[in-house]
Amino acid sequence: MPRLEALYETAYLRIFLLWEDFLEQSFLRYLCGYHSSIGPVALRGKVFSTISLAEAAVLGGYDFVSWANPHKVAARSSKFITSGLHEAVLNSNISRLEAFNSVRNRIAHPSKYARRQFDSATVMLAGSRFAASSAGKFLRCIAVPAPAPAPWLHHIASELKSLARQICP
Repeated sequence: MPRLEALYETAYLRIFLLWEDFLEQSFLRYLCGYHSSIGPVALRGKVFSTISLAEAAVLGGYDFVSWANPHKVAARSSKFITSGLHEAVLNSNISRLEAFNSVRNRIAHPSKYARRQFDSATVMLAGSRFAASSAGKFLRCIAVPAPAPAPWLHHIASELKSLARQICP
């Protein structure tokens, strides 16, 4: 079982990394004037001519900005875009996205803080805590409230995919 749980955790990290990359890449493209099926976004400043220039503006002199924390991404969106899709979708799903980020952090960090956040997240999502605060056990567990019984890994991946479609309709 520990190996299977480790595989679930690795799969989750890969899914979450894809989510973070999607947020970043879609955001940068909106800053460059790309349109969704509902039209262009209302930028607070100029349209950037390249993705590199948009990225430099978003980085603001830092080497890295977080795309995992939904509050930070929504605030970043608000800084560059008036009523943007990133901001609206993330804010309307903030508690679930925070919980998903806590699962990510539990896998990536062994700290007591990550463990407490994970336990709170699983209570909110699944209604219970998991032995040893195991992300693998949680991700393998069947998500009872899902429309069709499936492990939490599948349920979260489907939910992130749905949110991505709302950000880039």
